[in-house]
Amino acid sequence: MNKKILFSVILTTALALPLVALAGAAPAPFLGNPFPTTLNINIFNVLGTLLYMVWVVTAAAVAILFILAGFKFLTSQGDPTKISEARRAVLWGLAGVAVIVMSFSIITLVRSFF
Repeated sequence: MNKKILFSVILTTALALPLVALAGAAPAPFLGNPFPTTLNINIFNVLGTLLYMVWVVTAAAVAILFILAGFKFLTSQGDPTKISEARRAVLWGLAGVAVIVMSFSIITLVRSFF
């Protein structure tokens, strides 16, 4: 039991570390002009816009998948196999959200250095 608590504390700390590291940094603008009028295109504005669009699509997909997992819970009617399938969907969804948040944190950290 203590190993589970220790693992959850370490995991929570690892997930919160990018938030602490970027707490004092000024936020980088995500939305630049996607159609610049000059020939001088800033690659970071274009990449920031693409990153923002990917973030919106990812958030929408995660919300839809969690709604579908909740629908599986509601329609399981007490069947243990359907309930375990719905639980697996929620657990894998949470793991996916953790990976998504960490990947966007890494991208944000790399962008802040350049």
